[in-house]
Amino acid sequence: METVNAEMTRRVVFVTEDDDLVQAYDSMRALEIQHVPVVREGKVVGILSDRDVLLHAHKRRGRIKVRTTKVREAMVTDVVLCSPTTSIGSAVDLMLERRIHCLPVIDKNQSLVGIITTTDLLRLLRDREWRVELPLPFQFEKPSFLMGLAA
Repeated sequence: METVNAEMTRRVVFVTEDDDLVQAYDSMRALEIQHVPVVREGKVVGILSDRDVLLHAHKRRGRIKVRTTKVREAMVTDVVLCSPTTSIGSAVDLMLERRIHCLPVIDKNQSLVGIITTTDLLRLLRDREWRVELPLPFQFEKPSFLMGLAA
């Protein structure tokens, strides 16, 4: 059985509840990540997504302006977690059921040890070469009205 441990990102970028929301969002954009765990004393207490940040933003002169506040004002506290021993299938099921795009990974001490995202799972799928080459049960034919046209 393949587990989250093999596919998770281990170098996790995280923020704290007291971090500035604008700085957190700027870091997320610079690192091209959509989710960051919110940690207090090594334990996950929330998750912050780019969508959560945008709920605390407005458009000004055609640019998005994030309201100056703390991460705690925008984060989601109902976080779904998994362990390194969670199977890939179970992680996928959790993400589909809860309609989420990442799972912070915690150890037996409840400390953050990684994160698994839809991107990690898509890379796994791509690397496994799940593409199956099957012959088509039909052939493409040029329609008769195109036969006289020059190529």
